Amino acid sequence: MTDLLFKDIIDWLKKDLRQDSWLTIYKSFRLHTEWFEIFPVMFPKNLTTEFLKHGAWSLNITNFQPGHVHYSDQESKYFRWGFDAKYEPLVYQCFYNNIYPTTVEIIEEFKLYFNLYHDKKSNKYIAVNDMSDETVVVTQTDEEIKIKTTHLREFLAAKKMKLGLQLDFYRFSNLSLNKHGLSEGDYFQDKGKDYCYDITFQKSDYFNDTSRKVNSRLLGKKIVDNLSQFKPKPWHEQFVNTKFVDFIINMDTETGNEIEHSCNPELLSDYFGKNPEAPNYLTPVFFKREVLVKYYQDTKKYSVYDGGIECKGSWRLDIDNNLEDSIIAYLGDLGRDIPFSEQSYWRGFNIPPNGKMSMVKFKRDFLTVATNPENIDSISIAS
Repeated sequence: MTDLLFKDIIDWLKKDLRQDSWLTIYKSFRLHTEWFEIFPVMFPKNLTTEFLKHGAWSLNITNFQPGHVHYSDQESKYFRWGFDAKYEPLVYQCFYNNIYPTTVEIIEEFKLYFNLYHDKKSNKYIAVNDMSDETVVVTQTDEEIKIKTTHLREFLAAKKMKLGLQLDFYRFSNLSLNKHGLSEGDYFQDKGKDYCYDITFQKSDYFNDTSRKVNSRLLGKKIVDNLSQFKPKPWHEQFVNTKFVDFIINMDTETGNEIEHSCNPELLSDYFGKNPEAPNYLTPVFFKREVLVKYYQDTKKYSVYDGGIECKGSWRLDIDNNLEDSIIAYLGDLGRDIPFSEQSYWRGFNIPPNGKMSMVKFKRDFLTVATNPENIDSISIAS
C-alpha cells in the first residue's frame, strides 16, 4: 500500500544531513505515483525561526531574476535577485516561455568560489586547487543536483548563511482515503530545531485516472548548517607545508637499521651554518624508478623531463633521473617543493642509498656545467 504519510521522507528530515558525503539540493521528478520537488535557498541565521514557521515554501524557484521592486510610497529599487529580502538562491531557473528548454543553474558565486570546471560531457563540476588536485564537487542531471556536503557547508560559512531545503512531495493511490484510514480533513504537522512539515490529503478526481484516486501532499523544510569552526587560510599559507615526511637517508653500519630524517627544510643544515648537527639540505634521497610511473601515466597533469617533474600550474621538483636503477631527489627539496600528499607517495618508493648521484647531476648542481643527459629516457625527453 502506498505510504501516504511519508514515513521515509520524515525519517530523512530528522536526519543529521551534515554526516552525508553528498547532499541533494535540487530535485524535480514526476512519476505516475509520485511527484518530487526540492529547491534550496540560503538565509542568515536570524531568519531561522521565520523559515521554520510552516512547511509552505518561503521562495519559489521562479522568483529569481534581476529586476526592480516597486513600492507604493517610494521609488522603485533594483535588486540582484528581483526581490527585497535577505534570502538568496543557490540554484536558479531560466525560463524562456517554452521557446527554448528551461534550465536550472548553480549560482556563479559558488562556481567561482571553488574554481569549478564544468565537464559538459558528464555534467559534473570539478574543483581544481592550487596543487592541481581535482575533486568532483557537483553532479547534475535534468532532474537532480547534488553537491559535496563539506564544500557546500564551507561556502555557507564563508557567506555566514544557512541552507534551507524546501520540499513539495505528492503521493497518489488507487485506494480511497478510507482504505488508508484517512479522510480529507486530516492534517499532520511537526517541527524540530532544523525541520518542519505539513501533510494534507485530497481526492484526485481531476486526473480521471483510477490509479490516482487520492493523493497526499507533504510541504516541508530542512536546514543544513554551515561549518561553524571554518577559518579561511591566508593566501600565502595555502602554499606552505605544515606536515613533513621522514625519508630514509642512510643505513647504520653497526646495526643495519635504516636512518630516517624529516624533510622539513627548517630542520636541516645548510651552508649558512643553520642546524649544523642535522643532515644537509642537499642530502640525496634514493627512490625506485617506479616512482615516476604515476607521472608518465597522467600527461594531462604532469610533465617528466630531464632533471625534473612538474605538476602543471602547481609544483616542480628537481630530480636525478640519469641513473639506471634509482631516482634521486634532495631531502630539502622534497620538503620545500612538493605537498605532503606527494611526499607520502614518494615515501612508498624510498630505498636506502644504493650508489652515488649521476655525473650529469653532479656537474650541473656543483660545477655549474651544462651537461647532456645520459639516461636513454631522459635523452628521448630532452630531444
